[in-house]
Amino acid sequence: MRTREESRARGELLPQVDAEEFARVLVASCTGTQLMSRLESDRRDLPRRVAVLWSYLLPGIATPAALARLIVDPGRGEKPA
Repeated sequence: MRTREESRARGELLPQVDAEEFARVLVASCTGTQLMSRLESDRRDLPRRVAVLWSYLLPGIATPAALARLIVDPGRGEKPA
């Protein structure tokens, strides 16, 4: 996992992004996503919800070049059968 300094140095973060502030937003967003998933589906839909969350957050922090290399797919982290 890259640190925010590495990401900025590699040109992956938009210049206006305050990484510490975004970290707080991300924690709150993930907490809310997990809570809603638990309430509405007993967490069965959590992977899809996390993918949707990232699909909305990433364009606000990542450069277009970095976005082009990212895969946001709920099945990406599944264990092979």
